[in-house]
Amino acid sequence: MDLQDLLAILNRGVKGGHYSREYQRENYAASKIQALWRGYTSRKRLEKANQAMKQFHNSFRKRKRRETEIKEEQRQRAEVQYLATRDHYRRLRQFKLQQIQAIQLLPASEIEKYLEIQRLRSATKIQAVFRGYLLRRTLADGDRDRLIMNRAARRIQRSFHRYRQRKQAELDRRQKRLEYIKPTILTEAKREELIEQIDKWRSERAPRAMSDEEFLALHGRAQEHLNRYVTTNRAWRRIEQRQRLLLHMLNNDSEFLLSNYPKLKFVMEPNNQTILTTNHLDQAATYLNHPSSAIRYRAREAHNEALKYARAPWYKGLQIANTQDDDDDDDEDEYFNRGGLDDFSRNDILSNPVRFEYEKRKFHQFTPNTTTSSIEHHQ
Repeated sequence: MDLQDLLAILNRGVKGGHYSREYQRENYAASKIQALWRGYTSRKRLEKANQAMKQFHNSFRKRKRRETEIKEEQRQRAEVQYLATRDHYRRLRQFKLQQIQAIQLLPASEIEKYLEIQRLRSATKIQAVFRGYLLRRTLADGDRDRLIMNRAARRIQRSFHRYRQRKQAELDRRQKRLEYIKPTILTEAKREELIEQIDKWRSERAPRAMSDEEFLALHGRAQEHLNRYVTTNRAWRRIEQRQRLLLHMLNNDSEFLLSNYPKLKFVMEPNNQTILTTNHLDQAATYLNHPSSAIRYRAREAHNEALKYARAPWYKGLQIANTQDDDDDDDEDEYFNRGGLDDFSRNDILSNPVRFEYEKRKFHQFTPNTTTSSIEHHQ
């Protein structure tokens, strides 16, 4: 044990010495405060260092990004310039080829004229481009405001002129409507004007005098139409008389059949075997036919002739009526001579299937010696 340790042991009991309890507590508190302060300052310095490093990284990235964008923009500009240059030389080459081809097609005497025209067009184009460049540079120097002012003044003047035109047109319309208002008293000037208008209208629409040749031609046409009407009317009266007689005969026959023919339930009843025998069927068939064959043939002939007139147009009816003899009652039926179809409507009927089937049924129905009753077909 040395001297210092002994002095420490001796001074340990002395109040306020270096080895007393108060001294040791103060020393510990001071050490604690210093440690906290050093930690606080260290953290602040570290936070500032981190913030500075982040700012450095951000600025570095921005600079790199800006440099990349500048390089990309330069690359795109160089590419656009290259494409423009290539297109320019391509168009120039195409123009030269077209010019050479045109020169080859032209005769030798026209080549100089063609080249002179091309030079004039080129000079005009260059001058127009240069004038546009000068005008744009002039406007950029300060004349742009003056040009805008001139355009605004012209627009204002145009709007005012249109306003004046609309007002003047409206005033003219009102004045024109006032002219059509009838005056309360007819003046002498107005009366003379009306008389003049009436005379003008009468002179413009005066009846035209006809010459003797025109009168004779009109009289001939009237006589021709009258003769055609009388001839046709006589033929139609004869046909209508025959039709009325045949309709009267058919009415009498229908009344006879309805009053004397057996009832349908007795004829069609399957259990009644007496009616279904051959003798009774033949007896029933006699009620469906007229007793006179001449009347049946005449009725069929009149019916076919009526169909012929009904199907023919009006000019065909006039031709048939003019060529028909009034005294000849046994003329040949043209309907059957033509196969049941008129010449003017044969193509129309053949092109329509429904009309074709209808005409075929009618032809077989009204053709002589081809009809078959339902009772004969059953037999």
